Amino acid sequence: MLFFGKRDEAQGLAKKARRYTDPSQAEFDFGQGVECLKQAVDLKPDETRYREELALAYLKAAELAVTCGARPGWRLERSAELALQEYDRAYEMSGTRGERAAKAPPVGAALFASLCLGDEKGAADRLRSWCSRRSGMEPRGENLDLTVRTIQAGVTRGKIEGEPLHSRITAEELHMFLTMAVDFLANVGAREPEEFARLAEEVGWVELVNSMEATLPGPGEARTHLERAATHGKQGSRKDAEAELETAAELAPDIAWLCRTMCELGGR
Repeated sequence: MLFFGKRDEAQGLAKKARRYTDPSQAEFDFGQGVECLKQAVDLKPDETRYREELALAYLKAAELAVTCGARPGWRLERSAELALQEYDRAYEMSGTRGERAAKAPPVGAALFASLCLGDEKGAADRLRSWCSRRSGMEPRGENLDLTVRTIQAGVTRGKIEGEPLHSRITAEELHMFLTMAVDFLANVGAREPEEFARLAEEVGWVELVNSMEATLPGPGEARTHLERAATHGKQGSRKDAEAELETAAELAPDIAWLCRTMCELGGR
């Protein structure tokens, strides 16, 4: 593009990518969308938003492989790892002090990617670092643990205070929900740890998480619904596939199992 700068070209590529990665669009071509985002990152490597979008695209890959038959061009098992690489780079680029640090990318996608890999310690470490940067204080270990456990149990089943926890693995929705959850931890759990514990007790948070963890179903029924979702996806019935995936998510033992099984079935 001779008459436009790199910034304009990168913006144009990102705009194309949003259409290509949206299965409701006629231009849907997930692999091409990811390539557009990679090019945008190459053109403007200092723009963290393109890395964040690329990380979210990687996290959408397994779901879209199951529900739409998307073929991203890499082994689906690597998706969470690739997402973390982009997120961590964006996080490092945001700096540690001043205004840029306050704009550190939301941690939701990184937490979800860590849990996809079964790395609860990594999720807690990222959460601790992000909270420390946002509030200048580290939350207590027990509050970190409770938040990670809530994400692990709540993403795949149940409701808290009547609000659904986005059981369907939709990256943008999870990004929003997890960011709200960890904002609460950063603003209350770090600055006022006793208040955090009091509120958790008041709303029955601990009991709810314990209950969800104690009633984790076996994977058999969840796998059946995932297999149905993959079949519908290959047949072009996206809405039916998404409905089966939502049911599978509610029955899944945990996030890591769900993501691993989606990668297996979506990669066939």
